[in-house]
Amino acid sequence: MIIKRARGHRLYTTKGEKILDLYMDNGRAVLGHRPNGLSLTLKNSIERGLYANYPNIYLNRLVKDLKKRFPAFTYFAILENEDKLSRIIPNPIDDPLFTDCSNSNIAYWRPFLEVPNTNYLVLLYPFPGLNSVTIVVSKEPLAIENDNISPILLSGIVKSFYEYDMALKEFNPNNY
Repeated sequence: MIIKRARGHRLYTTKGEKILDLYMDNGRAVLGHRPNGLSLTLKNSIERGLYANYPNIYLNRLVKDLKKRFPAFTYFAILENEDKLSRIIPNPIDDPLFTDCSNSNIAYWRPFLEVPNTNYLVLLYPFPGLNSVTIVVSKEPLAIENDNISPILLSGIVKSFYEYDMALKEFNPNNY
């Protein structure tokens, strides 16, 4: 099966079949594919010529947002991929969907779930399809520097967190 396009919580095949996406890109598409305004944000970044992994304004915006979103965590690392985590954190990452993380040192955070009580969080942010960037928030100093990440990706992550906040305002856990 080959997916031709995605919209909302549906995938469409080249044969015209419509599929309800229950996997949701491992939770990153929890707001749906093509969340409100995300495509426009990415297009605007591209239009500005911001492709290369140079230092850019979106890193500061993202860190500022993370400080407000995760006040118990003081240190942040934005990395090109999750493989770099093994250099600073040797433990396996616990997933609160499948494990009790109350005694964990490091755990994933997913949208709409409680923040696990750990020293390190690896964020599974709501940005479908482009999940190459790894964001780590920590209560302890991190022995790793931020990578230079493309402004296209960082602007999309900032926008996806904004859309998550908008969805959170309307979210009623009593309905689930």
